[in-house]
Amino acid sequence: MGIQLLRAGYTGLTIVEKSEAIGGTWHDNRYPGCGCDVPSHLYSFSFEPNPDWQYKFARQPEIERYLAGCVERHGLGPYLRLATEIASARWDHDAGRWHLQTTLGEALVADVVISGTGQLNRPSTPELPGLAAFAGIALHSARWDPSLDVTGKDVAVIGTGASAVQIVPEIAKVARSLTLLQRSPGYVIPRGDRVYRRWERWVFRNVPLVRRLYRWWFYWANEARFGAFRTGSALGRLVTWLSLRNLRSAVDEPQLRAKLTPSYPIGHKRTLISDEWHQTLIRPEVVVVTSPIAHVTADAIVTADGAAHPAQVLVFATGFESTGFLAPIEIVGRGGHTLAETWRAGAEAHLGVTVSGFPNLFLL
Repeated sequence: MGIQLLRAGYTGLTIVEKSEAIGGTWHDNRYPGCGCDVPSHLYSFSFEPNPDWQYKFARQPEIERYLAGCVERHGLGPYLRLATEIASARWDHDAGRWHLQTTLGEALVADVVISGTGQLNRPSTPELPGLAAFAGIALHSARWDPSLDVTGKDVAVIGTGASAVQIVPEIAKVARSLTLLQRSPGYVIPRGDRVYRRWERWVFRNVPLVRRLYRWWFYWANEARFGAFRTGSALGRLVTWLSLRNLRSAVDEPQLRAKLTPSYPIGHKRTLISDEWHQTLIRPEVVVVTSPIAHVTADAIVTADGAAHPAQVLVFATGFESTGFLAPIEIVGRGGHTLAETWRAGAEAHLGVTVSGFPNLFLL
C-alpha cells in the first residue's frame, strides 16, 4: 500500500509498525524450517518481481530480505514509524479526521486510516494446568528464540498445523526425542520443493515474459484446485485419494497410520504441504500422541491416559487468535460505536475493505 501510494504521488503518509523492523509475519516467525506454502514467484508483488528466488517455496530469511529490498528500492524508509503500536483510533465527526493514540500515549491525526495489521500476529497459547511449574523452556512458534539449541534435548510440540509441519522435521534431526501432541491429523500433499538452477534464474532475469507466464501458471494451477474443497466433488475425492496414498506409501505401521488418517472431508481443516512430514513421524525418536493433555509437570507433559512424556523444551505450534480483527486496537467510529461492537455477530465489510459507520477507514 505504501509503495502504491508513493507511485500515485501521495507523500503525506506514515506507516506505523509495532515491531522494530518491517516484515510482519516474516519478521516475527524465525523457527527452524520457517517458509512459505505459496510458490515464491506467486508470493511476491506483481509490480516487484524477483527473478533470483533460490527455492520454489521461499524460506523466511529470503522473504524478509525481499521485503526489506522493496522498502529500499521504493524509498519507503522516511515514511516508516517502527516500534510504534497503535492502541486506539477514534473518529472525530466534526473535524472529519481520525485521532489515534499509541501505547506510549503519543497522539497522531489522520484524514484516512488504512489497516494492514493482518490476522496471524497474536499467538494463541493454551492455558495448560501446571504450565507455570514447567522447569524447561516453553515458547510459541511465532516467538522463537534464535539462540535456542534443541540438540540432544527432549522436545514436545503441541499442534499439527502449518507451523508444526515445518518445525518438527527440522527439530527431529537433532533432538534426543520429540513428542508430537496431536488433536487431529491433517491431509498432507507433497510440496515438490527444490532449488532453482542457475540457468533458470538467468531466464527469469532476462526473459520477463517467461517469468510472467510462470507466475500465471502457478496462479491458475492453484485456482483450479479450489474445487477440491467442495464436499463430494470429484476433484475432492481425487485429492483425498492422493493424500491417503502418500500416507500409505510413507507409513507402514498400521497404528501410526491410523493416527495420521483424517476422519473428516478434505478442506475442513487447512491442507498441509510437506515433503518431509510423514517421513519424519516414522523416525524412532519421534512419538505421535493423540491422548489429550491433562497437565504439565516440571519435566514432562502428562496426557489423559496417564502417560508422562519427558520434555525439556515445549513448543506451542498452536496458531493465532485469528478472528479478533484489528485487535487489540480499539476502533471508535461514528456515534461512538466501536468496531468490536459492530462485528459482534461476525465481521463484514463492503467489498472487504470498508465498514459502514467508520468513514475513511480501509482494511487490507
